[in-house]
Amino acid sequence: MKEVPTQQFSLNFQEVSQREGYEVRVMRLLENRPYLAERRYKGDTSACDLLLDLDGAMCLAALTSRQAEAISYVYDQGCTQAGAAWHMNISQQAVRQLLHAACRKIAMIYWYWDGKERR
Repeated sequence: MKEVPTQQFSLNFQEVSQREGYEVRVMRLLENRPYLAERRYKGDTSACDLLLDLDGAMCLAALTSRQAEAISYVYDQGCTQAGAAWHMNISQQAVRQLLHAACRKIAMIYWYWDGKERR
């Protein structure tokens, strides 16, 4: 009987869990982007750093135009997913999928950056 490499499996599982954690953090950053922008103008340098990192990650993530459009409608303009779907002429489920894919791409950039800093 072949032995199962349990240590390798647990590391991979932990890695996936960490990446999912990054997705949640990215969603929170996107949700709070208008607040962070307001704080930036009040002299909050930490807000500036967060926004610069988020913008950089979004550029590096190579988002599609539709993903960027969905982010703009939902997180910048305050539309619901249904409202964004109406503007984009697609279904609400498609907007949800675009947002999820965009957050995943952005999260991978943060995950990569975090790994580079630990080395």
